[in-house]
Amino acid sequence: MDPGYQKRQEVDEDMTDKEVYRRAIGSLLYLAINTRPDIAVGTSILSRHVENPKQSDWIEVKRIYRYLKKTKHKKLKLGAVSENQNNDLTVYVDADRGGDRTDRKSNSGYCMTYKGCTIAWRSNKQSLVTLSSTEAEYIALTESLQEVLWLRRLQKDFNQDVSQSITVYEDNQNCIRLLQNPKSSLRTKHIDIKYHFVRDLYQSKDIDLRYCPSEHMIADLLTKPLESVKIRQLSMDIGLV
Repeated sequence: MDPGYQKRQEVDEDMTDKEVYRRAIGSLLYLAINTRPDIAVGTSILSRHVENPKQSDWIEVKRIYRYLKKTKHKKLKLGAVSENQNNDLTVYVDADRGGDRTDRKSNSGYCMTYKGCTIAWRSNKQSLVTLSSTEAEYIALTESLQEVLWLRRLQKDFNQDVSQSITVYEDNQNCIRLLQNPKSSLRTKHIDIKYHFVRDLYQSKDIDLRYCPSEHMIADLLTKPLESVKIRQLSMDIGLV
């Protein structure tokens, strides 16, 4: 997607044939959910406008279709992309604070790998407005770990070893400190109690939270529109080859 698209969307004309737009979004959602995580954030953003799409929305839909046509040879590899990747369940979490310009809610994104293979991902808008990037990242972390717990139970059903901690990568160091320090402060005491269940997972050593520099955070692909060079690199890191 064009990073400047949302600014144009605010002043653009309504689209006349809305049904065509909705069918196009439905097709993109099928691909984004099943095999193409590289279009997940674009499809997520554009699907929020199915009720009243603008001309600029339709331009971005066609841009995604052109991108898919040029990259239809890419496939999501089942197996380790790199020899250095962790063989156990690994999670990458990121958030883009205030990514939606209409209501200033943040976009969350996470990617999960197992045996070096990408098995789950998601790009979605958070349900509340956050007051800092740390809070946005903390909420994204909570949302991702709900999926992780389900995957852990699925591993048990297949008689897999679940004794090791789940490795979680986060690129916001303040978010990591917030998880490690249970004390409340003026900037964090308003956070809803349901988002603090990650502290219990951390203290019981069910998860191993580690810092990951932003340039190596593959979940960044799922939070906001990026330039083409970074899209190519992160797509390769996520397993699209």
